[in-house]
Amino acid sequence: MFDTNTLISAALSPFSTNALALKRAESLGKIVYSRNTWSEFLDVLFRSKFYKYFSIEIRNEIADRFLNRFTEISISFEVKECRDPKE
Repeated sequence: MFDTNTLISAALSPFSTNALALKRAESLGKIVYSRNTWSEFLDVLFRSKFYKYFSIEIRNEIADRFLNRFTEISISFEVKECRDPKE
């Protein structure tokens, strides 16, 4: 499973462990995401602290690549267990 931090890390550094893991996962099958993951990814990607790494144009390209490479699925139940809860 790839969380938002992993996806952002992969975007920041295309040769990082996270980027390589993402590429490997793609070669093995289909990567899916939920609407919640997409929303969180966009929220983080477009935070002002990333201005020094990516222009708006590049961030839009990253978001487009995400949409073109991965498949959205509907979530029918919520998993409450998390090793890094926000609450």
